[in-house]
Amino acid sequence: MPAGRNFRSAGFCKSVLPKEFHGINDAYGKSIAGLTRRAQTVLLQHPWPGNVRELENVISTACITATGDFIDLSDLPEHLQHRTPRLPGVEDWQPLSLEEVRKVHIQKVLQMCNGNRLRTAQILGIGRTTLYRYLKRDGYEARPRAHTSIASA
Repeated sequence: MPAGRNFRSAGFCKSVLPKEFHGINDAYGKSIAGLTRRAQTVLLQHPWPGNVRELENVISTACITATGDFIDLSDLPEHLQHRTPRLPGVEDWQPLSLEEVRKVHIQKVLQMCNGNRLRTAQILGIGRTTLYRYLKRDGYEARPRAHTSIASA
């Protein structure tokens, strides 16, 4: 598989892995039919910093050591068995008070709505005046109004 190509997809697992099982089954006299859902989920969630050979090596080893017809989580290498699912942004996560969560959430929704406060209030499920009160409390400046200057003649 070409470098940089994403092989972490369900399509890859359905098309390439059965071929991998077939070769190993023939070579080692095994009858591995596939992966359990848990094992497939772990393999799909792993970032695979190496290349497709790393994945093939994990699958080969798991096939050889598997005792059943399917590769389960316990057949995978130790570092994959005890992984916790990665959530986006986990590295920079820190506990926040509910007040801080509210501030950040309002700010993100306001940005998403391009500063439209009425739409922001609707999305948040609060009244417009409640949103204004929160914004004032949080120190947001009032929306700048367009200034029109009348040229003096």
